[in-house]
Amino acid sequence: MMEKVILAESDDDLYEGIIGHKMMEKVILAESDDDLYEGYNEFHPALDTRNLQSDEGFQQAVLKSSYGRKGVTTGYRGATGASRMGTTAGYRRSSITSSNPRAIGTAAGQQPPSTARPMTAVRGVGYTSTGNRGAGVFDPLGQSKSMVSGFQTRDDSAPEVKIKQLEKKINDLLEESVFAAQRLEMSTALERAKDCVQKERSLSRMKEGSGLAETIAPNSDLTFAALFNLAVQYTNADMCYSDLTFAALFNLAVQYTNADMYSEAINTYQSIIKNRTFTNTGRLKLNIGNIYFKQNNYPKAIKFFRMALDQIPNIQKDLRLKIMHNIGLSFVRLNQFADAITSFEYIMSERIDTITAFHLIVCSYALGDRQQMKQYFSKLLEVNAEDSFEDKYVTHSDINDDLTNHLLVEVIKNDDLRQWEKQRRHDSEWSILTAAKLVAPVIGDTFSQGYEWCVDQIRNSSAFAHLANDLEINKAVKHLRKREFIEAIATLKSFEKRDNKSASTAATNLSFLYLLQNDISMAEKYADEAINANRYNSGALVNRGNTYYRHQDFERAKEYYKEAVNNDSQCLEAMYNLSLAFKKLGAYEDALDYLFKLHALTKRHPHILYQIANIYELLGNRDQALDFYQQLLHFVPSDPSLLVKLSDMCDADNDKQQ
Repeated sequence: MMEKVILAESDDDLYEGIIGHKMMEKVILAESDDDLYEGYNEFHPALDTRNLQSDEGFQQAVLKSSYGRKGVTTGYRGATGASRMGTTAGYRRSSITSSNPRAIGTAAGQQPPSTARPMTAVRGVGYTSTGNRGAGVFDPLGQSKSMVSGFQTRDDSAPEVKIKQLEKKINDLLEESVFAAQRLEMSTALERAKDCVQKERSLSRMKEGSGLAETIAPNSDLTFAALFNLAVQYTNADMCYSDLTFAALFNLAVQYTNADMYSEAINTYQSIIKNRTFTNTGRLKLNIGNIYFKQNNYPKAIKFFRMALDQIPNIQKDLRLKIMHNIGLSFVRLNQFADAITSFEYIMSERIDTITAFHLIVCSYALGDRQQMKQYFSKLLEVNAEDSFEDKYVTHSDINDDLTNHLLVEVIKNDDLRQWEKQRRHDSEWSILTAAKLVAPVIGDTFSQGYEWCVDQIRNSSAFAHLANDLEINKAVKHLRKREFIEAIATLKSFEKRDNKSASTAATNLSFLYLLQNDISMAEKYADEAINANRYNSGALVNRGNTYYRHQDFERAKEYYKEAVNNDSQCLEAMYNLSLAFKKLGAYEDALDYLFKLHALTKRHPHILYQIANIYELLGNRDQALDFYQQLLHFVPSDPSLLVKLSDMCDADNDKQQ
């Protein structure tokens, strides 16, 4: 910029004074107390604007500019006289003189140069000689070219706005449908899903009609992610559809399935799969396979499971194993156990799983293959299901004896992760005990030999060694059911010197066994041993109460039965025996209270119905007694004593026909 000025005006340095001041500035700071900013008001005379009012050459230049061409009302009146120009800009300019020699020469009547003086010094901020000519408005940023103001009110009738509003309604309906399904309100969820699909079709027609189908990006709201994770448990699935059409149709298919409308669900899934605009929809055949499995159409279920398996990449290992598990279960339902074993063995080769190993044992049991049963039972014991909660938290807290650690243990003792650990541990123990009870009678030459092999295998497993005692007690129970009392007693007596829990369980069974043999003294002995080992053993308390009941000591029996009910509110034996004790003591109302509790829990058990009817009869309420006797007749229609009882009651009422 300075180079241009020097060429047009002078060869002198325009910033000579400033530079000189800058050079002296450091000296002043170090040596003098004069004004630090002295000299900044000194500049070259060519840059002086205070005398422009008397510069006649500047006036002529203004007249030749864009301002001079805007309908001037009073023209130029001479070179030396006062000149007037139009007031189109709202002001007037007077003639001015210039200190510039060249400008004075021009004013004296000399001809100006052929090329106008360039205004390069102000182009950077938007001033040009021709850019805004005739516009009358200073607009260096070109804001006047925009026809829409940033503060203009939105037009709700515009197609873009309507489309966005409709997309929001569709997402809201999706959320309502998903949350209703989570609350098990299936009819509401299905209704919202249908409304969602209808509105989505209206949205598609609106986009096509307005020509905005390609310009408006599909709604990528997170609602579909939540819907997809809730509706189908696809582990590690990388399905990320942002298309609102897919979300609406998928939700509709899920809600059809929840409402047991399987044909409609399959048709909806098929329409999604056939739509080429959606990607990776082949895996939805897994959902169709699940529907056929629910309909007991296992061949078609296997077909769609395999088609879905072809669509799942190898990187999604967990999902592929779950599909293989479904295929194996389908073969089990078809009694094709060899094919089922093939599917389950593939899963075991990839990952040892408790449920899969249990299914392999069941299939081998169905085929009668002893060696495979032993092999898969050993595999089942290899599953790592150790519970390290005590080692991680409880022991650490006891050592430090810190209040904060104790509070931490109390908080996490029953949190979701801890509940999941307990359930996983429980599932593993259930699978092992159930498998042992299933295979023990058949894998050995004798009943006892099979149980001994299973007990030895479990004891050799460090994680499940405690289950060996439970299996031995189960062995004694099996002997009891076979009326092999000597073997049962021998097995149970082997627990007398073991840990308290096992000893209490064995003593409880021994007490029950001696009660069956009517050996009351031995029953009392082992019942007391069981109670001493574990005071909260409800079974032992019931047996001790039974011994007092046999001695006609109903008051003492009632106390033991009550303690058993307090320890275990679901102990049906204690509640039933307690009602009998109340009945013997003449407390009929108390007996009825416990009998009605049992009646609600057991859903009309014949013994309970009889006791209720008998107590009503003792209370003199013949109508209620007759009603419950008639209910009992539906369960035991050929019981002669009941028929005689009803006949006597009808005869007393002079109802000869009945």
